[in-house]
Amino acid sequence: MLRNYFRTAWRNLVNNKLYSILNIGGLSVGICVCMLIMVYVVHERSYDSFHRDSGRIFYPVVKLKIGQTEEHMSVLSYESAPVLMANDPGIESFLRMKEVSSGKAIGSVISGVEKKFTEKNIFFADSNFFSFFSFRLLEGNARSVLSRPFTMVISERAAQKYFGDVDPIGKLLKYDGDHTFEITGVAENPPSNSSIDYDFLGSSVSVGKMSGHRPEPLTGEVGFGDFTSFLLLRDPKHAAATARIAETLSRDDKFGKSGFSLSSLARRHTENETAANAKYRMIFPLVAILILFLALINYMSLATARSAIRSKEIGVRKVLGADRGKIVAQFYIESGLYAVIAFVAAMGLFVLVRPAFYNLLQLRIDERFFSGYYTLGVGAALLVVTIFISGSYPSLVLSAFNPVKVLYGRLGRQKASAVVRKTFTIVQFTISVALIIASLVINRQLYFFRHMDTGMDREQVLMVPFQKTMSRHYQAFKAGVGNIPGVVGVATAAAPVYGGIDMGGAKIRGSKHSLVVAEMYVDETFVKLLGLHWKIAPADERVVAEKGQAIINEEAIGKLNLPADVIGQPIVVGRDTMKVCGVMKNFNYRSLHEKIMPLCMFVANGTDSSWYKDNGDCLFVKIGGYTNVPTLLESVRAVYDGLDKTVPFEYQFLDEAFDAQYKGEDRLAGIFNVFTVITIIIACLGLFGLASFSAAQRRKEIGIRKVLGADTMGIVRLISAHFIKPVLISIVIAIPLAWMLMEGWLRDFPYRVNIGGWVFVIAGLGTLVIAGVTVSVQAVRSAVANPVESLRVE
Repeated sequence: MLRNYFRTAWRNLVNNKLYSILNIGGLSVGICVCMLIMVYVVHERSYDSFHRDSGRIFYPVVKLKIGQTEEHMSVLSYESAPVLMANDPGIESFLRMKEVSSGKAIGSVISGVEKKFTEKNIFFADSNFFSFFSFRLLEGNARSVLSRPFTMVISERAAQKYFGDVDPIGKLLKYDGDHTFEITGVAENPPSNSSIDYDFLGSSVSVGKMSGHRPEPLTGEVGFGDFTSFLLLRDPKHAAATARIAETLSRDDKFGKSGFSLSSLARRHTENETAANAKYRMIFPLVAILILFLALINYMSLATARSAIRSKEIGVRKVLGADRGKIVAQFYIESGLYAVIAFVAAMGLFVLVRPAFYNLLQLRIDERFFSGYYTLGVGAALLVVTIFISGSYPSLVLSAFNPVKVLYGRLGRQKASAVVRKTFTIVQFTISVALIIASLVINRQLYFFRHMDTGMDREQVLMVPFQKTMSRHYQAFKAGVGNIPGVVGVATAAAPVYGGIDMGGAKIRGSKHSLVVAEMYVDETFVKLLGLHWKIAPADERVVAEKGQAIINEEAIGKLNLPADVIGQPIVVGRDTMKVCGVMKNFNYRSLHEKIMPLCMFVANGTDSSWYKDNGDCLFVKIGGYTNVPTLLESVRAVYDGLDKTVPFEYQFLDEAFDAQYKGEDRLAGIFNVFTVITIIIACLGLFGLASFSAAQRRKEIGIRKVLGADTMGIVRLISAHFIKPVLISIVIAIPLAWMLMEGWLRDFPYRVNIGGWVFVIAGLGTLVIAGVTVSVQAVRSAVANPVESLRVE
């Protein structure tokens, strides 16, 4: 019986090539897109699940109140973890880990060849790192690789980068220009779904012995510090742990009236991801489901369109004794055959396009994840869902045919199938039009971000960060770069713009409360070089560099409750009392996702090295017009390399740093553009298939009309009108739906565009043109056909 079903299904597939190509093509594209997105979503939700004890690993988070703002801090002192464990028997073990937040120079010398790079994936951890977590150590003893000061484990990729084919065990690496570490182990590269992505893992006992890293006092008490304290609980439901930890932490006066919580390692990635990424992780699955739904609608729509052709087959089978269950089984096997072929094609397409797709998402996923049970599970689920849904409606509808009506030829009078097909078409094009509108709005918002006046001149400004190894040569560095032809100005700040900013507390005038304010430390040429504008300029610009003076922005006046005559007014920032010497017009020094917050700018005289000598800063270089930029960059590099042999030269243009803040929107725009094209293609495939079957069914009618004098354009209009009406209805439905969705999306942006009516006009007209061309191709073919052929009696 089953063999018969398969033979019948295969015969139908081969004998109806157009129908088969449209169905398999649409299904394979839908499955492929759904697979791409669902693998991404599963990958994001699987972070750190590969650790054998991931469900029992937690870390304390302190909820610190600064004025009206609550900050979450997860870094404690080196001694905090053992104190917490001593006070709570529910804690089985602990691991302390420090992440180096800024790039540090790493260098090696092998066979006389020096290699040096600025690296970011640097951590310091306790000696039990490889027993606490499930990272694989390829070389070295897991118990001793991090037991001694100035020992380090490196990843496979770091070993290849610095040592090539030479065995790195026992070799030395120079860290931050001053400290030499011995390589004691090589670890497998961390999986792409690990929130701890290390390339260099130093022993935690090294931290207190490095210059510039003061050892924390061994007081036996808890407190703030630099280490995340991971705790392995004996029972993940150990609710008392939070209370005991809160009790222990609250003994320290430094925590004040802070709140405490335990955060799970399994949720570390999602808790630390940006709001944009979290939002898009919710949107993308919905889009994937919609695209697969469109492909399944195509299949079901075309299957019911062929009901008149299959009706006599079903009628004869019922007369010969086939019950409804057997006919349902026949159609499910047929759907399964189409689905399996489409699935195989989709997997080939998936392998082909996944590098480009995940590059568009700016996402790295390991090959081993693709071959793991997560990905295999997604694929199997998609195949089962596709078979079940694609076969459901056709099998239920076609198996319900009355054999008497079928064999008497009365099936054509039933209009239910036609209504369903029109409904499917409306749904398809409603989704397509909504996605077109969404793509237009997202791209317009992105364009608005790129071209908005932020109050800062970002053009032709080069940022060159330098470390403390350059600080002793700072004056020579600044002068050397300033003398390069094509450089029209240089300035210094404590950090690159758009690369993060310091925060501090400032007292609100006339209140006991404080307010979080941004802090910028710059030299006296910074304001002019970046084209910042004064709201209230200081009477003498030389005073801004004097000690105890502060520049504020317009936002700070109202938020700190300062009077209109603000010059000379005292403000308390942290523990220091400063005098306001000038007011800057508001400018965006952070992402446009955030409103401008109060700012305090502190200016230091460029000849005073005390404010940059410890950690290094960033040199801003203004490049003149008509300058050969590559040549200028080589000149800046030559000055840099002549003064700092330890830290490699790096640079970034200010406008590129600004654009980099909108990677989330870039990803969303790219994904929506791709998805919009795919949905239109799938919808048009379905429309083309329906038009083909409609033309075949009306073949004799068209022949009679031509014999009676109907012209080609009249017949094209007749056929096209039948399909254009559902498209018009879908446009009417999609416009308010898309408007509501995009208004909700734009509501999260403090700076946003307005959705103009032209967006809906372009989306509607574009859809009509695409649908019209799709239908017209088949309509013209039918209209120019020889009526003799269509009216011939077989």
